[in-house]
Amino acid sequence: MLRYNYTESNELGKRLRRVRKAAGMTLQDLSNALNQEYGTHANKGTISKYENGIHEPNASTIFCISQIIGVSVDYLMGKTDMDYPSLLAVIKAKKQAAEQAGQGAPAAAATPETDETAEDTAGLQASANYSFDVEDNSMSPHYRIGDVLIIRTDMPIVDGQIYLVQYKRSKPMVRQLVIEKKKWLLKTENRAFDSTEVPLGDDQEAPAGLKVIGRVIEFRRSEI
Repeated sequence: MLRYNYTESNELGKRLRRVRKAAGMTLQDLSNALNQEYGTHANKGTISKYENGIHEPNASTIFCISQIIGVSVDYLMGKTDMDYPSLLAVIKAKKQAAEQAGQGAPAAAATPETDETAEDTAGLQASANYSFDVEDNSMSPHYRIGDVLIIRTDMPIVDGQIYLVQYKRSKPMVRQLVIEKKKWLLKTENRAFDSTEVPLGDDQEAPAGLKVIGRVIEFRRSEI
């Protein structure tokens, strides 16, 4: 049976408060989501008591909260310090599930603009946080290899902000998004890496072939 080891430090409550605020949810928002999605009878006072260590949520409530906010149960219970699921791990799991479900179907032919090793980002949860491990120094010194970025999906596109993007089925990459009159620029900070110019589509609203996965809202510096 799933149990949380409660201590006077109220680690669960502190973690719950942090991820709730990071998700942009009020106490009322979270209680409403619990009631609507899982049929509980929570109110904002209930959540406040969880966060302040006055009441202890049971295992099923911890699970429901983790699903709503998009964090792992292990993180809320203090078993790991990695709060948000790995974006690439989620993509890999979905890809494997899709391949197993479609075994026997003919494989789609690769096109010149398609990288067969690209990650398919379709199916990621909207308005959720994911972790992303930096694999190169293209955004150095801002972000370095080994840093962990927190990516928020379904964020508005703002000129000059840093996003995780995917262009023409390439692997996801971290870039500063610069919006110009006839193109968008996926800008690197390290001059050893090339920036990418993406022409606007015919509608002049969004570049063809570019997927903006999410905005970088936080990062954790690697100690390496």
